[in-house]
Amino acid sequence: MNKTELNTKIAGVLGKPRSQTEEYTAALLQVLGEAMSNDERVAIVGFGTFHPIHQSERLARNPRTGEPALIKQRRSVKFKPGKYLLEQINNHE
Repeated sequence: MNKTELNTKIAGVLGKPRSQTEEYTAALLQVLGEAMSNDERVAIVGFGTFHPIHQSERLARNPRTGEPALIKQRRSVKFKPGKYLLEQINNHE
């Protein structure tokens, strides 16, 4: 599902116009991005936790050529799903 499809589904659930749900989604992404930039953890009870991590510089290989490549130090984000999200996705099998 892409962002447009997500906004359409949220609009259907809330009974709101899609333009309004696009504002909600944009605000959520902005808040999450700002929190991650400030090394803050974001926990959404029942859904999961986003937390920024620091990855150190490391040596990897180019999968096409096999040549060594240096991956620079960077920040990334990890997500740990919450209990209720795991229950929901495992009950739909």
